[in-house]
This record gives sequence, structure tokens and C-alpha cells, in this order.
Amino acid sequence: MSPYSDWLLKGDRRGAAADRIVSVAAKQIARHGLDRLNLDAVAREAGCSRATVYRHIGGKTAIVDAVLARNIASVTSDIQRAVESADARRRAVTAITASLTAIRNDPVVSAMVATMSPASLGSYLTPSSEIPRSASTFTGLADDTAAQWISRVVMAFLFWPTTDPALESEMIERFVYPVLKDATESRVSASAASESTISPARTATLDSNEEDSP
Repeated sequence: MSPYSDWLLKGDRRGAAADRIVSVAAKQIARHGLDRLNLDAVAREAGCSRATVYRHIGGKTAIVDAVLARNIASVTSDIQRAVESADARRRAVTAITASLTAIRNDPVVSAMVATMSPASLGSYLTPSSEIPRSASTFTGLADDTAAQWISRVVMAFLFWPTTDPALESEMIERFVYPVLKDATESRVSASAASESTISPARTATLDSNEEDSP
């Protein structure tokens, strides 16, 4: 049993404390934005001291990282469900639209996007290899440059959204989809060709049989 086990919590007390602190921080970010996240306010709402926050999670950066990890996992799950049922040739476009929807529907991530400057948010995202890796996984494209570009397309729509959702969809269909279509179709065609490849010896045998047929 963990040395931090508490029979009242029926589990790990340290883990429960950390979870509560992260939950409180997430609520504050959703209400006030990232820039106004205050450790004293987090400690007060969580019912502990500032020192306890540092002991279980760390400073503001560590708290933000923990909140992001939890909420991005939820966003990622929503996107994954959307692309799993998508047609292979439209998977990339589906990934983009699903990403926009999932992020906007998440109160914490959407609040961070709404209250942070592009430069500030970029300082969190640029060093991360998880963003382009996820973009590559969701779209089905192995091209690292394409994954980076798709990530930036999503961020552009988030930071400069249209007032009309229909216009956003039209932009994606007219200008983003054609760019991704060729790359996606090339991948699908290559996969199909690989699966249907017949060895030269087998091909020669089939041709010979056809010539011998009456």
C-alpha cells in the first residue's frame, strides 16, 4: 500500500490532492484565462496552502502543464473518434474540422486560446513534438512538414475565426482540402498498390495461362 494511502479516500492521498489542485486550476483557467491563473487563489479554492500546491504539483508552469495534459487527452480522444469513421481520402479534412470543434468545446483549452497571445501560446506549443505527431496520426499523413502545416492551419482558425461557421467550412473545402487531397490520395493509392502487388513470376504464370486458353 502507498505510504500516502488514506482510508478516508480509499486510495492514494497524494494523488487525490494533486488531482484536486489540477481540477481547481482548470476551473480557474476556464473562468478567467491562463494569464490570470493565481497560485494563491488555486490554493484557497482547493482548501490547502500555497506550499502544498508546490509540494504536490509545482509552480505555475507545472500546473499549466498538468492541466493541459489532462484536457488535451480529452480533446485528442474526441478527434480520434471522429477520424476513425472518416473516409480515407477525407481523413485529413475531418481531422482539421474535428480538432477545431473539440478545442472550441473544451472550456479550458478554448479559454487558453482566447486569452493568450499567439506568441505566448506558441512558447508552449513550439517545443512540443506531441502536436505535429498527433497531427500526423490523425490525418494519416507521415509527412512531418505537412503535419506542421496542418497544426498551424488549425491554430490560424482558432486565433482568427470566422463569424460564420459555413464560411469556415467552405474555406477548408476550397483551399485546404485540395492541398491535402493529392497527398492523401497518393498515400491511399500506394497502400492499395502494395496490398495488390503480384510477384513477377506469378504474373508471368497468369499471362501464360491466358495465352494457352482456347
